[in-house]
Amino acid sequence: MNALRHLALGVVILSCSTIVASSGHADDPRFHARDLSPLPSGVDPRIWSARTDGQRVAYIARENSAYVAIFDNERMGPYRQLQALPHDDLYFVASQYGRISRRNHNQYSATDGQVFLGSRHGVKGPYRKLVWMTFPETDDVIFKAQIRGKWFLHLPHRVSDPFDAIEGLHFVSDGRVLIARARIGERWFKLVDGKTGHPIDPKQDATLASSTGEVLAYVAVVKGKRRAVLNGELGHVLARDTVPLMSPDQKHIAYIATHSGEEFVVLDKQAFDARANAVVHLGWSRERRSPIYVMQADKQYRLYVGNTLETHNDAEIEFGEGGKLIATLSSKQVRNDISEWWQIGANVDARELHEEEPALPVRISDHRILFSPNGKRWAYFAERLGDGVYLVVDGKPEKLAPDGEIDRGSLVWSPDSAYAAYLVRKNDKTRVVQSAPASWLASRPGDWFGARDGEWFDELEDDRIQFARDDRLVYKARKGRKWYLVVGSRKSQGFDGVGPIILGPQGGAFSTGLKKGTEYALINHKTGSVVEEFDPLFGRSGDPIYLAQDDDKTFCVVGFFRQKRFDDIARTRMTLHPVDDAVAYAAREGEMWLVMGASKSNYRWDHVSTPLYSPDGQHLAYTAEVEDKWYLVLDEKPIGPFDLVDVPVFSDDSRHVAYLTRKGRALSWRVEKLYKEPAPKQVARKAAATQPDA
Repeated sequence: MNALRHLALGVVILSCSTIVASSGHADDPRFHARDLSPLPSGVDPRIWSARTDGQRVAYIARENSAYVAIFDNERMGPYRQLQALPHDDLYFVASQYGRISRRNHNQYSATDGQVFLGSRHGVKGPYRKLVWMTFPETDDVIFKAQIRGKWFLHLPHRVSDPFDAIEGLHFVSDGRVLIARARIGERWFKLVDGKTGHPIDPKQDATLASSTGEVLAYVAVVKGKRRAVLNGELGHVLARDTVPLMSPDQKHIAYIATHSGEEFVVLDKQAFDARANAVVHLGWSRERRSPIYVMQADKQYRLYVGNTLETHNDAEIEFGEGGKLIATLSSKQVRNDISEWWQIGANVDARELHEEEPALPVRISDHRILFSPNGKRWAYFAERLGDGVYLVVDGKPEKLAPDGEIDRGSLVWSPDSAYAAYLVRKNDKTRVVQSAPASWLASRPGDWFGARDGEWFDELEDDRIQFARDDRLVYKARKGRKWYLVVGSRKSQGFDGVGPIILGPQGGAFSTGLKKGTEYALINHKTGSVVEEFDPLFGRSGDPIYLAQDDDKTFCVVGFFRQKRFDDIARTRMTLHPVDDAVAYAAREGEMWLVMGASKSNYRWDHVSTPLYSPDGQHLAYTAEVEDKWYLVLDEKPIGPFDLVDVPVFSDDSRHVAYLTRKGRALSWRVEKLYKEPAPKQVARKAAATQPDA
């Protein structure tokens, strides 16, 4: 009985939307408090907003001329203005005497300079500013807040030291470790799960982390020298501009160190004995645990595996599944200079070479080579003496050196291995350069190839290049005061700010653009409708499905197609069709609710549950209540009345639907038969869903 009582409570709450409570608003009750649970004395029984996570109830109510938040009957307030967070309805921001303002998607402040954060755990604050952050890797509450000009990072188990700024928050190790950088004056520090680490250079802030979180390394800058940091402990001074490497099994860290003018290799905390003028290459051996490196002394090259000297004179590394490709670094004297090149072989002996010795002297930058995801292509930077630095792909250099300085650590391959991309900088501006695709190279054997230069921007957010699932380049960039979403070779219109990038399952990139306080959906480079928050679903075709607003009305948008406008739509309770791009959802007209998604919505209800499709997509069912009586609505045909109806369950073959009902004190299961044999349309839809060619 208690379970059914909680079920009824959950169904009632699901039909409510988030509402900002303010003492300046007119009364606008949504439903009566008798539908929930007893309220504390003195609280107006008209509820403004309510939510549940399945176990706890949270809602906003009016108390005299102010507002309170109530979590499981525990009262918090009163406040002049109180607003449930759009990112998590079980949290709220509030101001006792001022009004709340929101900027840049997730930053909150109040006109009286004091904003509070409340939840079932109590109220925190006051803060001058509060930035709420959500990450797909975790459900934990993470925010940063400003007090007396200093910023603090709040984690569930820790509050960081005070800083002048906190930036670059992201998770590593599959969501186990939160990384950030923080500034005190002109100095920047690494933050690891809220703990203050060593000083860093924010322009070279790279972190290596294992998926388990047991191994974490980065580069610190201590007394002007770059030093490796492994699991919080300072290591040796790094040679030149090298960076640490993680082993393929994610259990070890290796790097090139220097001391007294000599270079050597360090594995975790062990420094190997061999010393030389330079370590010209560092990789991993085939058993994936020992570093393999080449040391240069007096123009002689020696290959080491761990602490053991090998008989070879060249550096070998493996890449790809089963070590299919081997790159061999070769060099010789050419015209009073050293010429270097990579030879690519299919086995350890590198007998099947794909790259010939260059006719002119070439020096390979950093002696690093990057193989493509499919393990069949390779790219690296090389310098033709007097001509600048070039990108070399499959042994073919670019025809012209880029106009600017190459960021050599930015080189990436597209997921389909079709092309490489990297960043070029000039006069404090940045552009993305993309190599020619593989099909272009194949049609011009032996020719140099030309790169495709992107547009110059003042800033690329976090200097990050990523790829959509259709292999188009995606990044956010700023020119002047305007931000753009760039997808492939096209950019959006300029905005005051661009929100987080969401990559679609079938390709494309989606975000939001902020202009004069209004947020718009961004679908690739095109501007969509006005949104309050953008958390799209994706149909079979990959088109985004989201809710938009227009003149106090809410409507659903599929791609660029606008559906019917309503007074409200239950934002977090939308169901995708299992076969088509259709979506079913609960919508409100006036004080009554209906379900969109059926062929025709014939009925209006006081409350409705989340609609559910059958596995084959042929049937739609939901529960509904009117005048204290409950019904199962199957394909817009009500079955009932009952005192209570549980959420229905379809059979895997879509031939039956079962649901639990109560009449008086009697509980009973009911089963409806949908068809005797699979319908022809059902069979055709299943074939289309399971056979890509269809």
